[in-house]
Amino acid sequence: MLLCTAKKLTDQEINELIKTIHLKKSRDRIAMAFIGIASTIALRYAHSTGLDADDLQSEALLAVVDAISRFHNVNHNNIGGYINRYIHQYCLRYIKKFLRQGVDVTEHLFTNDNIVSTIIAYDLIDQIAKTDIEREIIEYKLQGYSDYDISLDFNCSRQSVWKIRKTLARRLLKCLVL
Repeated sequence: MLLCTAKKLTDQEINELIKTIHLKKSRDRIAMAFIGIASTIALRYAHSTGLDADDLQSEALLAVVDAISRFHNVNHNNIGGYINRYIHQYCLRYIKKFLRQGVDVTEHLFTNDNIVSTIIAYDLIDQIAKTDIEREIIEYKLQGYSDYDISLDFNCSRQSVWKIRKTLARRLLKCLVL
């Protein structure tokens, strides 16, 4: 089991570290700040599914490292939401791998509607999002960003983001009707 020994970082400290994220020292400090969150999320999934907690924690830590290594390519300041999304994606990918292998986690899954809903939601996202931009727009919306904020990050108009979201909504309706 992982324990977070690093002190919590303030928003100001995180913003300073983001400015120097290209430095290994900054990436390490950010990673240490998110170990506790990663561990907590992984343990929740482990409890909900009955899968091995250590394996899920390993996935969560990989998610933190991967998110931080890719953060310099993303143009937004919400590193907490960004890393949090990666942690959930990695843990859910691990759970889905076991579901595909036929490991029986149904007893645990169906006692926690939130996990089932999340897995179903990710399956739907995989079906309706055809491009990486569409997937990213969905992720931004899940994190609470407005169309305007997303348009700034993608250097496009707010209307373009709105049109993409409406296209995704139509695809979603088709998936749900079929």
